[in-house]
Order: sequence, then structure tokens, then C-alpha cells
Amino acid sequence: MTKDKTELRNQMLNLFLPARDSTSSATGFVFFHLARHPSVWKKLREEVIGLGDAPITFDLLKSMKYLKCVVNESLRLLAPAGLSIRTCVEDCVLPGGGGPDGKSPILVRPGTEVRIVFHALHKDRDIWGDDALEFRPERWGELRTTWEYIPFLGGGRICPAQQMALTEASYLIVRFMQEFKSMENRDPEKNFVAGMKLTMESKNGVEVGFEVA
Repeated sequence: MTKDKTELRNQMLNLFLPARDSTSSATGFVFFHLARHPSVWKKLREEVIGLGDAPITFDLLKSMKYLKCVVNESLRLLAPAGLSIRTCVEDCVLPGGGGPDGKSPILVRPGTEVRIVFHALHKDRDIWGDDALEFRPERWGELRTTWEYIPFLGGGRICPAQQMALTEASYLIVRFMQEFKSMENRDPEKNFVAGMKLTMESKNGVEVGFEVA
């Protein structure tokens, strides 16, 4: 482990800033979708109520299959980070992006800025099908994704706060499900209106109502 104070400071910021902003954005986005899809709320709450009085642990959250589907689908459509920017440092050949159809290999020279736009990748009909723009958590029971789904990047560049953000968001969702039996949409806007700060958020917030269980 490095002892460089600047590097340690940077890594700490990478951990705590995304864990705060990514968690709040991701949780809000899930509620944005649940408020517009009462059948998904009902199905997810059935999974939560089925837990009984079991303590909400990390392992328990990881075992909740439909919760994972809902969170994944929400992050696919509304990732807190809209894109990632990298600068190429040596000659690199990407497997796609070249040629008239964009499906041929392409050479990337050193110094070239490469932008990975998650919102385009995650809504590509060639990958996700004709219903790519629809909120359908059930698709995750059929999918085995690799680099088509990277809301937190991946590999050596993966967000170090990924598990913290996902765990916090999942815990909050479960606790809301336990305390409230129904949710209604009170947002005058039908479609999502983005606002960009450190991460993407809903420009107008997420207006919902809950009925106590």
C-alpha cells in the first residue's frame, strides 16, 4: 500500500464522495421508477416482507434477487455518473467503432481523449433489445452482462465505493419497504429531467407519497 499522502487523500475522496452522492442519486432514481411502476413496488415489497424479522445484513441484501434486478435496471437507465473520460497513453486498437458501420476495429493514438458515455451504452437497442428504454427489472433474470453494463466502470478502474453505494442504497430501499405499504407518484413531470452536479440527479427532485404499513 502506498504511503504517499496525496495519493491516499485522493483515494479517500474517491471513496467517500461517490458513497454520498452516488447513494443519494441511485436511491432517488429507484424511487423515481418505483413510483411509476406500482407492480414492481408490489413485487419487491413481497420479497422484503418475506424476510420476516431477519436482521438486514450485507449477506442478506446480496441474496435478494429481485432487489438486485430493480437496482441494476434503475442504474442502467439512470446511472449517477453519465460518462467517464480517459486519455490514451499508447497505441491501442479497440474492437469496434471504426468503419462506415462503426463495427470495425479502430486505432486510438496516444493523447486521444476517449469518452465512455454510460447513458448511450446502457440504452443501446443492439445490446438491450427493442425495449431498451423501458424500466423492466425482469430482464436481469435473463441477462449475463460483461462490459455492456458499467455504471461504476470495471476492472482496475472500478469505483472503489461501488459496494458501499450499492449496500447503502439497498438497505434504504428495504427499510422503506418495511415501513410503507404503498407509494404514489406526485411528480408533475412524467419523464426524468436531469440535473448535473458532481453526479447526475433529478433536477426537480423525486416527489412521491407513502402510505404507512
